[in-house]
Amino acid sequence: MSEATPVNLPDHARDTTGTAVNKAAHDRRSFLKWVWGGLKTALAALLGVPALIYLADVGRRQRPLRGFRRVARLSDILQHGKTSATTGKRIYEVVVRETRRDAWMIHPNQVLGRVWLVHDPNQKIEPNDPQSALVAFSAVCPHLGCSVRYDAMDDRFSCPCHAGVFDLSGQVLEGPPPRPMDRLQVRLVPDKSSSTNPPDYFVEVDYQEFVPDIPQAIPRS
Repeated sequence: MSEATPVNLPDHARDTTGTAVNKAAHDRRSFLKWVWGGLKTALAALLGVPALIYLADVGRRQRPLRGFRRVARLSDILQHGKTSATTGKRIYEVVVRETRRDAWMIHPNQVLGRVWLVHDPNQKIEPNDPQSALVAFSAVCPHLGCSVRYDAMDDRFSCPCHAGVFDLSGQVLEGPPPRPMDRLQVRLVPDKSSSTNPPDYFVEVDYQEFVPDIPQAIPRS
């Protein structure tokens, strides 16, 4: 049996064929790299968008929103508030809450802060202007932001962190606070489910935070 005679290609033909094969392999590798890079970019974007939404939402959650929030009934203050031995005023602490949402969940009853309500039952309640008979103070000390409490024994507000002391009108009596307790706007909304004699009201407070340790009451937001 005769052997097959090998075909000898010219040198320039072999070079052309090898170059074509190498170019095709290079093109495939480049395409695969391009596809893989695109997939990594798309995956990073898919993972990054929820994170950006979350971070943006955290920023919103950290800023208390202004606005009136319902905190009590007027009858709650009269029935359950502590009675001042010297003035007969009722001192009642309330918690300000709201429902907040982030990228994935709803968080009901999130605590924004605490407020002291001081009601003078000897003053006539004017529903359209209750400030003379009902005052709301932030429970945040205007010195360095500690929590202010009511001391029934001495009939005054006090901050145990740095010995700040305030009277029932919020004025500074002792200690380092640079200004009186921060007052908040308060309004009354008729409770239509209550009896008309005497009528009851929902107490709503415009809660906000203030810059600490300065003489002026400047809201944070």
